[in-house]
Amino acid sequence: MDRCQHQYGLQVALQMVVIRYNRHELRAMAELASDLNVHRLYIAHMQPTPHGLVRDIFLPPEEWQEVEKETAQLKSTFRIPIAQSAGYADITPISHCKFLRNGALNIDYQGRLNVCWQLSNTGGMED
Repeated sequence: MDRCQHQYGLQVALQMVVIRYNRHELRAMAELASDLNVHRLYIAHMQPTPHGLVRDIFLPPEEWQEVEKETAQLKSTFRIPIAQSAGYADITPISHCKFLRNGALNIDYQGRLNVCWQLSNTGGMED
């Protein structure tokens, strides 16, 4: 990560999409991001997609609030910046999503460039 960030001037970030099955791994992800020395860690809620609905992986709203509270606690514990990504409770009427404002790029786990990380793999359920 350091090579990408220093040699090429890139800011490498990690993003964890929190679902029912990885909810308990928030702290471990923060530790991994810190160990990798990434620029920032984003914590995101799973957006409603057919893929997620069929697999019953969404968290209920009450648990989303708990994730947001735990994210706030992690911010004060780790040296790397930890932020909530698009999908968290926000009263701001203007989009806060860097990806939709073309302020960031997303490359998914298969190496595909996506315009929106939240909408990757919504065209089908081929996995």
